[in-house]
Amino acid sequence: MEKIWYAKWGDHGETKVTVRDHLKGVSERAAEFGTAFGRGEEARLAGMFHDFGKYSEAFQMLLLGARDHVDHAVCGAAMLWRSLGQRDPKTEKAIAPIIEAVNGHHDGLIGYEMIRRYLSDIMERTDDEISVNGGKKPALLGPTAYKEAMACFRKDFPGYRPKLSRPRVRSDVGAMLYTRMLFSCLVDADY
Repeated sequence: MEKIWYAKWGDHGETKVTVRDHLKGVSERAAEFGTAFGRGEEARLAGMFHDFGKYSEAFQMLLLGARDHVDHAVCGAAMLWRSLGQRDPKTEKAIAPIIEAVNGHHDGLIGYEMIRRYLSDIMERTDDEISVNGGKKPALLGPTAYKEAMACFRKDFPGYRPKLSRPRVRSDVGAMLYTRMLFSCLVDADY
């Protein structure tokens, strides 16, 4: 029997929402909100990866109350970094605000340079010494875990290809406002 990945329980615990349904719904709503300032696709991308870390046994155990202090958000940020921004400085600049929004959608925004320090570590290392975002443990650790999670994502979203435009923001204030707008789109859609 195939594993069903859950994102959350319903209001009173009697219903369960799958990761697939949750990512689909949040990405669509975030895209609607982002369209208002010309960044619908970037907001959609944030919505598609914000709960990527929920494709993990660690998060499923958290839902059941068998674990605590598990961070699923950083896993989506790491996957975006690895998939899109790791190799090209221009693309990295374009996705930095998306990574900040995804990473911070539960705990608040942290600057990209602070996040970037541990993205590679959580994707490459499997030791339990790594902690992120206030001392939590990443839901996914190591290349095998990310590969398996990406296989689950691709099964849920076959053919999905992110669309990303080049950054238009030139000033530090503009970049900060753009990040906050993406963050708001994601948090509001997730809520």
